[in-house]
Amino acid sequence: IILSTLVTISGSLSIVGSLAIIWSLLSERKSKRMKSPYHRIMLCMSCLDLFPSIGYVWSTHAFPIETGINGATGSWATCRAQGFLFQLGFGVPIYFYFLTVFYMLTIRCGMGEKDFSRKYEPVMHITCFGFSFGTALAGLFLEIFNPIPDGCWVSDYPADCGRKGSNVDCIYGGRHTNVYRWFFGGSIVVVFLVLVPLNMGLIVCAVNKQRQKISRYDRVRSPSVSNSKPNSELGLRAVFRARKIRSKSDKQVKEVA
Repeated sequence: IILSTLVTISGSLSIVGSLAIIWSLLSERKSKRMKSPYHRIMLCMSCLDLFPSIGYVWSTHAFPIETGINGATGSWATCRAQGFLFQLGFGVPIYFYFLTVFYMLTIRCGMGEKDFSRKYEPVMHITCFGFSFGTALAGLFLEIFNPIPDGCWVSDYPADCGRKGSNVDCIYGGRHTNVYRWFFGGSIVVVFLVLVPLNMGLIVCAVNKQRQKISRYDRVRSPSVSNSKPNSELGLRAVFRARKIRSKSDKQVKEVA
């Protein structure tokens, strides 16, 4: 009961936080926030985060009553609905990965926001929403969203069915449940734990490289201000601004041509 209550409280707080971010992004109609890929990514992340948060509010109350699990007050329909909501939430780490891609391309490669929006953003949205909604609908069709300790997600029912040495037949799920579990969730874990740190490392290396160049420039220009941190910060910002201006000018040249 205590665990179920804590999960419900955390889910409620997550809903409030996601709604606050969405409100802050959409409330100012005259602002230019939504013209930036960063803000569009944050908006989509917050929208997708609402779904698993609602699922956590349900907690174990979504379990079917006939399972006999403590706190179960729902049905198989509520259990499948909760699993559907949880699966939609896997679009959030995918968006986070693309957010690191956005920063890597703009900082390391000097790509402008308009170029990113034209070349990569459509693929980003199709991938995130396609995977999350596609796998969620597949889970409903395959009837693999069943009770697990914290809610309903990909599992067999009964829990001990289909295993070696077990004489219990599976009512829902089956022998391929582990494959579905790794594809629905394991692939996202690989992206989040491997590719995201890789992109962050590339970003850090690019920033440090720019800092070293600016530091050498400061020492050559004036030894008395070589250790000045504010000058380095201003120089780094100037480099990023110069890259944006260069990308815009290149685009204008292409349009004229």
